[in-house]
Amino acid sequence: MEDSKNDVRVEGEGNHSIQMPFGKKLVSIRGIDVCEKDAGNALQLLEFCFVFRKVLNIRKGHGEHILQDLLHGRFSRHRRLSAVSRFIVCLLSLMQDKEQVHQDDETPSPSLITGSWFGDAKKILSKYQKFYAAPLDLNGLESAAQFEKLDPSVKLRILNLLCDEVLETKMVRNWMDEQNRDHARMIKETKQKLVDAKDKEKILTKKTRDANAGGKSIALESELAQAHMDVLSLRAVLSDSK
Repeated sequence: MEDSKNDVRVEGEGNHSIQMPFGKKLVSIRGIDVCEKDAGNALQLLEFCFVFRKVLNIRKGHGEHILQDLLHGRFSRHRRLSAVSRFIVCLLSLMQDKEQVHQDDETPSPSLITGSWFGDAKKILSKYQKFYAAPLDLNGLESAAQFEKLDPSVKLRILNLLCDEVLETKMVRNWMDEQNRDHARMIKETKQKLVDAKDKEKILTKKTRDANAGGKSIALESELAQAHMDVLSLRAVLSDSK
């Protein structure tokens, strides 16, 4: 399907109209209609929210809520911040400890009380623009209200860029290190359990063969079957953890 230069406007909450591209090819991601060109960025955002939901203190599925809000608009005059803006505030709050990771950084901490979260976000994005493959044009953005009116594709990119910056914070790095240690510990323990389960299976196999001659192997065969299932289950755990 070819792109069209025409747009349609859909009424959102609070009498705010949302400009949607007309003639764009859409794909469905978790039940949300996404322009095909934004699919990769949408999946990146959802993956970030899912993997780091404990650090972000958000519920499972909150990433989908943010994506729905971003693409299909729920900004209301009765709400102080949209779900997207509140998520950005959450990301900014995590960046407050970034200076502890890069001592020479001058990353601004978010002034949440004064409501200047957009200015803090803009400073962070501007500071690292030179590292982005496709820099954003932020010159015309001066307020949160202007941010809310941005094209959804641009807002999605901004969210992902801020998420990338959060990955550099001390809190997230420590959390990832802890997860890696827990994973390594789990693998080690599972491997030992597998060795023990195999040994038990071998012993039961021998006992079952010896008992077959006397016709008293029924109970042992049941125990052997369970031991074999334990071996298969532990192998599956190790396979899934790769």
